[in-house]
Amino acid sequence: MRIPLLLTLVTFGFLAAACAQEQKPLEGTRLSVLTRSNNQNALNVMPRKSMDVKLPRLIKNKAWAQQGRNAAHNGGHLFWQGRNDILWQKKISSDDAAMHQLLLPPIVAEGKLFVANEDSTVIAMDAKNGTTLWQVALQQENISLSSGLAYSNGRVFVTTGFASVFALDADSGKTLWEIQLDSPIRAAPTIITDKVLVQTTDNQLIAIDPENGQRLWSHLGIVENIAILGSAHPAANKNVAVVAYSSGEIFSLKLSNGAEFWKDSLSNLNQRESALPMNDITAAPVISDNTTYIISYAGRMTALDLRSGSRLWERQLQGQQTPWLSGQYLFLVTEDNKLLCIDREDGKAVWIKQLPVWKDPSEKDERILWRGPIVSNGRVLVMSSYGAIRRHNITNGALYDERQVIYNPVLLPPIIADGILYILSGDGKITALR
Repeated sequence: MRIPLLLTLVTFGFLAAACAQEQKPLEGTRLSVLTRSNNQNALNVMPRKSMDVKLPRLIKNKAWAQQGRNAAHNGGHLFWQGRNDILWQKKISSDDAAMHQLLLPPIVAEGKLFVANEDSTVIAMDAKNGTTLWQVALQQENISLSSGLAYSNGRVFVTTGFASVFALDADSGKTLWEIQLDSPIRAAPTIITDKVLVQTTDNQLIAIDPENGQRLWSHLGIVENIAILGSAHPAANKNVAVVAYSSGEIFSLKLSNGAEFWKDSLSNLNQRESALPMNDITAAPVISDNTTYIISYAGRMTALDLRSGSRLWERQLQGQQTPWLSGQYLFLVTEDNKLLCIDREDGKAVWIKQLPVWKDPSEKDERILWRGPIVSNGRVLVMSSYGAIRRHNITNGALYDERQVIYNPVLLPPIIADGILYILSGDGKITALR
């Protein structure tokens, strides 16, 4: 089994900030692992002074069946009750130290919430009250990293850090089939029509038949030895799959057989200025109409024509969170904690808001990580690593409210289904909020 060297940069940074014991800093010169470019492009663009930001109609989505809500990762405008009342809480992990091993949020389908803990135990709960319906342990080796989940047609598909893919019956947890791949998997599967798309750590995309687990086709990118823990999962529509690898490569593939339509790269253009050549793309591609939108950790975001691969626009933006597409607008959180609303047609900023960077700004202590965003009830929702939810005005980004909803570290974005918001916190607990 081939396991590349993985750097858990963001997670380690948060754990260090949360550590109760102070440690003496190591001596020596600090080198940034990030490339600093003089071209700030989108961040320096003057936000438009007047624009009526209109969202698509509000929907009460019954399911969040895969990461990104659907195969295209087109988020939309979701209903959440927004009362911040705790409906229920449930512990899924017995190890509080497992927060850096819980890599992916839960999913919701058929009125059930499905989640995997750091031991690759898949648990099904009643989404309304948290009652455990079934659980099944899948771990085959002494590897403690959580698994990725997706649901389709009565089946839960599970990808694991020990390179196995499972199909489970959603009602009972019974294993319907299992296959073994060559490399570990750190991303959730993407389900589109008659295929399960699985992306491995050695930059392979494998299409699997959801009925029997048969491998249909595979595609290989450049193997990277240095990457961030976690991977982007592919986006797809009825004809095309878009995959972004840790090498910074982007491929548009024919969904029927994996043949390449076109390829591009968002690799770091100024690697000599960086201590580490980080080309990684951990944010998932987003597809809408004939365009795909992708942001990289190397500091580049672009819109590409889905048919030809031609670049429609590009901006100097660095991020790990998947942008949220709602109608005409993309909403995203950058690595320097800026919340942006971007016109998807030309990539220009409608507004930019600085989110808090430090929990204690006077001491610059405990750096805050922001997860999301989600567009809900006419506002942009983001969640902090210390358990607070902020909602921002959709028109100008002004803060609407901020509430501390839980008191445990949060490293994963929340999800919304059937008017309920679900959070998987670092102590291994699911919280459902009305």
